[in-house]
Amino acid sequence: MSTLKGFFLGRIDFLINEKSISHLLSQKAKGLLCYLIMNHNQPHNRDKLAEIFWGNSSKESARYNLRYTLWSLRKGLNSTAKQQKYFLMPEKNLCQFNAESDVWVDIFEFYELSKKAKEPGLSPDERIRLLNRASALYQGEFLEGFYVKASSSFDDWIFFQRETAQRTYFEVQKSISELYSEKKDYSNAIASLKKLLAINPLQEDIYYELIKLYYISGNRSGAIREYQNCCKVLREELNIRPMNKIQELYNNILKEEEINKTKKNTVKPSSEDQNLSFMLRILDTENKDIKIVFYTTTNYDRDYVQISKLIRQYQEKNPCLNISTSCLPGPRIQFEGLQEIMIDILKKYPASIQQIPGWCLFEIRKIVPQLQIDLPFQRGSSISNPQIEKLRVFSAAAKIIESVAGQQPLLLNFTQIHSLDRVTLEFMPFLFRQYHDKGFMMIGINDSNKDVKNIEYLREIYKGEKQVVFIGNPGCSR
Repeated sequence: MSTLKGFFLGRIDFLINEKSISHLLSQKAKGLLCYLIMNHNQPHNRDKLAEIFWGNSSKESARYNLRYTLWSLRKGLNSTAKQQKYFLMPEKNLCQFNAESDVWVDIFEFYELSKKAKEPGLSPDERIRLLNRASALYQGEFLEGFYVKASSSFDDWIFFQRETAQRTYFEVQKSISELYSEKKDYSNAIASLKKLLAINPLQEDIYYELIKLYYISGNRSGAIREYQNCCKVLREELNIRPMNKIQELYNNILKEEEINKTKKNTVKPSSEDQNLSFMLRILDTENKDIKIVFYTTTNYDRDYVQISKLIRQYQEKNPCLNISTSCLPGPRIQFEGLQEIMIDILKKYPASIQQIPGWCLFEIRKIVPQLQIDLPFQRGSSISNPQIEKLRVFSAAAKIIESVAGQQPLLLNFTQIHSLDRVTLEFMPFLFRQYHDKGFMMIGINDSNKDVKNIEYLREIYKGEKQVVFIGNPGCSR
């Protein structure tokens, strides 16, 4: 017996025996099938269905369109009037989806998993497993981007379903975050809340929890950055300040930082303080020969803040564009770090769009799909070798950096070497080989508590290179 699968969370799709049949169905046929599946517990009056989907047509036309659409669905689902695999006709004027048929629907599984995770007696790990499975099914809002012409009743129904599914998804992510917090797995707890802000960046309660999680995990600089991001979004979107409890939390964090600074002033400078002093000397304007500095620390949060201050001081003496990767939890996917660098350049120096060769933009659009620009230059490629494709992207990215650096000096700031993807790591020496004599400097910070594989890889790559300096353990080189 054929198996029907329905995917409603994200882009709508129907599969029979793992093969999509969506291209065989009209927009209203897909909408009708979705509506019948979602409401399979009850039979539906045909006249009512005709009114929902063809309300602007005459009664006879609406009935005909419904009959034809049901026929097309039977055909697409390999069903017949005699062999009712997926549709039941209990009476002449009634229609119902056969819930006993061999069918799987992602949103039903999503609701079932989120419900199971609430059952008493489950261990925290089991709850997390169920909730993560539910989270993975949520590929987007209910019937994302789906629209049926002249069917306002159906559109209203979609809106209600979207609200219900999204509300459940929010509950799932909040529960995941709470469970990870109890296990002191703050990285995953933060990642779950970040997903909610990606959907709705105006949720002050989520900002409050994120700031608190960053703080209790020891990442005070992350907490401060999240507060600043909250202020920026609320000001730009609603022209308001964060609610009082967020401001109070932020002020408490600042007070503790001041107390810690006072305490540290009475303590003998540590080896990491000496490393910061050495970093300051390197960033001195007299140091023209050093192009790349990699800083490894066991006290990442503190040193990240201090190095950021040093960079600002450096910029005051040497006006330049500070281009950086983001500070986010979790491992990166391939090209993600390089993508962030390209996005930051195009955002902070939009004039570069007019100066960069068309072939460069064509290649960079492969890793920055949100780059919306009409290119008169379009290049086809008969080579599918991934190494050649990587070389093309590297060449384009390096050319963009060279082009911008020719107009204004660049400071490339890789904030988390320990979590960078390997492709971005490979790009660093490529850029250095191509344009080490151009107007850019590169700084990378590595948290040795997280990982040292990436920094050791770079240490081996740049071995013996006088224009590259490594500061801090392991294996401090000066």
